[in-house]
Amino acid sequence: MKLVVKRPGTGGGAPSPGGPVSEGGKAPLSGVAPAVGGAGRAGRPASAPHRARPRRGGVPVLAVIAWVVVGVEIVATVVAVSRAGVRRQAAASWYREAQGRFEQEVKGRQDEMQARLDAAGKRLQQLHTERGQVLQRIQVAERVTGRHVGELDTLEQREAALASEVNGAKLDKSLVAEGADELRAKVKELEAERTRLTEDFKVRYGDMKAELRRLVDGGNPERIRLFYFGRRHTPLAPAAAFFAADAYYAQRKTRSAQPLYEEVAAQYPGSAYAAVAKARLTNLKERIPYSAHNVMGYHPYKIDKELDDGVW
Repeated sequence: MKLVVKRPGTGGGAPSPGGPVSEGGKAPLSGVAPAVGGAGRAGRPASAPHRARPRRGGVPVLAVIAWVVVGVEIVATVVAVSRAGVRRQAAASWYREAQGRFEQEVKGRQDEMQARLDAAGKRLQQLHTERGQVLQRIQVAERVTGRHVGELDTLEQREAALASEVNGAKLDKSLVAEGADELRAKVKELEAERTRLTEDFKVRYGDMKAELRRLVDGGNPERIRLFYFGRRHTPLAPAAAFFAADAYYAQRKTRSAQPLYEEVAAQYPGSAYAAVAKARLTNLKERIPYSAHNVMGYHPYKIDKELDDGVW
């Protein structure tokens, strides 16, 4: 007997659930084991050539694709982060270099400004020093007239000493001649210096005398007193003090006149005003009014006649 296995849905009636059937499909054959896998739920034999397994791989493939996409994105993110880090490092390196250059430039500017400030400070100190020197020269110039007389005496003494040195030299002729020439040159220099100082003193002395005359004619005791305080070591000092005291006395300011009279009598005892100043002090004590007919003239104090023309 021939066994025939029919596919579901190919003629001849419904398939037997138990396995192969006889020809004609009427009854299942007994003693024949069903095919492995049977008709299954779909009712198809397992030995069919075009039968495929159930499609279980669809979902895993999609998951793998998703994981691949995620991995690519992660790699891209890592690459982007790495590039960003490189860019940040480059930017940080450029910033550090720029900051270093800026700090160097600022340091250079600071050093330059400090150098300028130091130079300006030195110049300012030099100006202060020069200012002090100028003030000192001004003060010296105000007292120079009082020193000229002593300087002239010193020059005369030096001239006499040089002349004595020339006369007492006992060297050989060549040395004596050479030394004499040097001494003559020195004597000429000293004479020229003496002449210059004498002329300068005459000019300054004449200016001071004219100023004192103008102040006395003005009758302002305070100005005459200031003139005296600025020229205490000059030949005009006793006259200035006495005229200032007389001006105060004439204005009945005896308290201001008294110390000036006392200073004339004490500081310039050899002057022509000392005795009169003492008499004025006696009059002040006895409260005798000032008398205009006792006005003193001009008398210089300790001055060479050749330096004063005697005109007042």
